[in-house]
Amino acid sequence: MWGSIIGFIGKKAVELLGPKLAAALVSSKAKMVLIIITVISVAGAAGGFWWHYTSLKKNYEECLKEKGQYEVALKTTKESFKAYRTSVTAQLEQMKQQMNLLRQKYQESEERANELGKLLAKHDFAYLAYRKPGLIERRVNDATARMFSDLEKASRDFARRGKPSESSSNVPSP
Repeated sequence: MWGSIIGFIGKKAVELLGPKLAAALVSSKAKMVLIIITVISVAGAAGGFWWHYTSLKKNYEECLKEKGQYEVALKTTKESFKAYRTSVTAQLEQMKQQMNLLRQKYQESEERANELGKLLAKHDFAYLAYRKPGLIERRVNDATARMFSDLEKASRDFARRGKPSESSSNVPSP
């Protein structure tokens, strides 16, 4: 085997360097030097390949560890996003219910305001207040006090719980 390698090297040396220089290189001492250089080169290449293989293997193992960490982080993120989405959906439903309740209360107050407007249109309260000031003044003052009390209570309840109380509409009916 070595003989064929040396022969091949000799033939190439003759082609590249010429016959005199090639003959000097292919001498027995030169053959030994070429064998040593070849062995050292092959050993160096094998060592380089081994180092490269082990570094790739180490790098691959590190990548697998990182992949596992990223998968755990992704799973945690998905779970937290799902919980957040559920929470936001629940809050949205609660807000819709509150809006419907407020819309209903607003409609009721509009109807009540229309009824009171009709009542005011039917009666001449200026004349009645002029003729019986104590009667009208007391009723207006009592109703105003009730309205302010209800407004304070509704504001307090809304600030505490986020929704108006059901008993905040104590407006007397005619």
